Amino acid sequence: MGVSMSGLSSGLDTDSIVSALVSSYSLKKDNLVKAQTKLEWKQDAWKDLNKKIYSFYSGTLSSMRFSSGYNVKKATSSSTKATVSASTDAVNGTQTLKVKSLASSGYLTGGVVDKVDDGNGGKTTVKGSTKLSEMGIASGSKIAVQADGKETTVAVTDDMTVNQFVAALKDAGVNASFDENNQRFFVSSKKSGAAGDFSMTASNDAGTTALKKLGLMAYSDADAKKYAELADMDVDAKVAEEYEKQKASYIDNDKAKADLQDEVDTLTNANKQLEKDIKTAQYKANYARNYANTSVADNHYEDDLQTAIDALKANSSLTDAQKQELEDKETELAAVKSVNEQYLNDTLTSADRLAMADTYDTELTSFQDTLADNQATLAEDNDILNDTTGTKLNDYVAAENAKIDDSNAQLESDLRTYYAEQKAKAQQMSALYDTYNNYDADTATADETAAYNAAKAALGLDSTTATRISGADSEIELNGATFTSTTNNYSINGLTINVNAKTEGDEVINLTTSTDVDGIYDKVKEFFSTYNSLINEMDSLYNASSSKGYEPLTDDEKDAMSDKEVEKWEAKIKDSLLRKDQTLNSVATAMKNAFMKSYEVDGKKYSLASFGIKTGGYFVSADNTKSAYHIDGDEDDELTSGNADKLKQAIANDPETFTSFFTQLTKGVYDELYKKMQSTSLSSAYTVYNDKSMQKEYNNYKKDISTWEERIEKYEEKYRKQFSAMEKALSTLNSQQSQLAGLFNS
Repeated sequence: MGVSMSGLSSGLDTDSIVSALVSSYSLKKDNLVKAQTKLEWKQDAWKDLNKKIYSFYSGTLSSMRFSSGYNVKKATSSSTKATVSASTDAVNGTQTLKVKSLASSGYLTGGVVDKVDDGNGGKTTVKGSTKLSEMGIASGSKIAVQADGKETTVAVTDDMTVNQFVAALKDAGVNASFDENNQRFFVSSKKSGAAGDFSMTASNDAGTTALKKLGLMAYSDADAKKYAELADMDVDAKVAEEYEKQKASYIDNDKAKADLQDEVDTLTNANKQLEKDIKTAQYKANYARNYANTSVADNHYEDDLQTAIDALKANSSLTDAQKQELEDKETELAAVKSVNEQYLNDTLTSADRLAMADTYDTELTSFQDTLADNQATLAEDNDILNDTTGTKLNDYVAAENAKIDDSNAQLESDLRTYYAEQKAKAQQMSALYDTYNNYDADTATADETAAYNAAKAALGLDSTTATRISGADSEIELNGATFTSTTNNYSINGLTINVNAKTEGDEVINLTTSTDVDGIYDKVKEFFSTYNSLINEMDSLYNASSSKGYEPLTDDEKDAMSDKEVEKWEAKIKDSLLRKDQTLNSVATAMKNAFMKSYEVDGKKYSLASFGIKTGGYFVSADNTKSAYHIDGDEDDELTSGNADKLKQAIANDPETFTSFFTQLTKGVYDELYKKMQSTSLSSAYTVYNDKSMQKEYNNYKKDISTWEERIEKYEEKYRKQFSAMEKALSTLNSQQSQLAGLFNS
């Protein structure tokens, strides 16, 4: 828009005049905007209603087309020792249940661990931070944990703490914790049942000692079974199996080149950082040593650096040298601040500060050594990669593969040593377990009793306070047949049974399955509640009061009204958007007609009225609820609660007729809605209104509004130019008149 001269010479309000001149065009645009807004509101109203119609169509209406939707069963148990539920596949009748045993998880409550030396000649309790070595457990102690389908060896190291040991057990597949208050370890399987149990066995003599000192030595069938398996282990086969899993693969020239290039890239990036770290460490060491004997408050080096940095930053066109200087000074400032943060302690002596400076020198040396090592490796790598003859690469590959040979040989040797040791230990422990398990106090000889006591002592079972619960399966008898499960839950022939406690002696639990008449009744009731809500809303929208004379408001019109007045005005329009809408009437009529149809079952015609379901009387029903259905005997419906309940009677006494009729009825309604929701050139799939047509109309409004906006702007520009020219001419005329008047006055 050009610059206008608003009445400077003429005294006219040209802006108001221009607005008046284009007002007829603005009115046309405003009318288009109002029509577009009204259409947009109508689209929103249809989207909301269509969502509800589709929800009814795809939800309860769809499921009730099939007989399975009415095959609702209920099951009851005669005892709290078992709970039961039934699916549609369950057979009606009473079945007998006995609970022989419950499923359990493997659980180990460790014994109380011994106190450890406190370093002052006394004893103290074990903490999570306590090292296992402080508990008398040797480095190299090995404990094998089998859980969740895998076997893991936990090897004790010199610095392993109680918390780290617990973490290692968790990684091995069990739940584990150490209770500092009770000074016990707690270990359990993650799954219930015999198959989910865990074992914890020693792989060497030190491992046995470790289990005892950790309070984890307790009798377990799972442990005994695992020792027996390991005692019979084929060491050669086991070594071969594990060797194949763990051995390193040989490399070829392509693999070597790729690995060398990766190493070069990694070292190059690392060296860049090291160079920065070295520079920082140098600044720290130099500054610390120079000011070791000076109070930080007495020197201003940090402030001087900051001043120099600020001066460089103020220059918007730094040279490369100045940019490097800025980077160096910022690095130095960070180093100086780091030193000052430590030197600010007034209690530090000069010797203390010099000692701190020495640590920076040590740090600097470490960085420099690492950089030198990296650069040496880089030189070697690049020498191999840049050798055009390929000789050096071949030599490198041969050397690396020779290392792999040595590594694999060592691996095989270590595996053989480990499994041989594990087998020997298992044979010893298995023999002890056999002696322990086979002992019969009633028939034992003196030698057998002595051997038993020796085995018990060797296993640590004579003084242990640990207890162990083995993982076990649950077992039930249903109608005399035995079933087992790793949990206490069963799914058998349509029944879901949860057992809570064992039955005793000849105790029997009766599980009764029957048709759930109340459940089916509630389902039908919910179906009609959903339909009634939908059809009542559709009738309310169709019969809405007229909003003749009401149109969407422009911004100026809204400004002249209060927010509450605007809200009421727009609500009046929105409530009537679908009034007497033929599409709405067509959908509602199709649904109503489908519900009023009769269907044949075994040669006899039935309608909803046959089951005590009908619409309310014309003079009884409230406005827009005359198409809603009421169920005779429904205690929640004040219109029909006093009538005889034909529906529940039909469900209980003639379920076949009831089911046949309702599947036909709901399929008929479903098919009618499907026809209304098919895709056409005017509407999308699963949409009952012409959404495509309405969107096209909306886009046309948008285009027309844009056209009128351009037209209005064009006319406004035209009139402003004309008034500007007039103002300019008047200004010239006024100037000339002033000049003439001046001549005459002189």
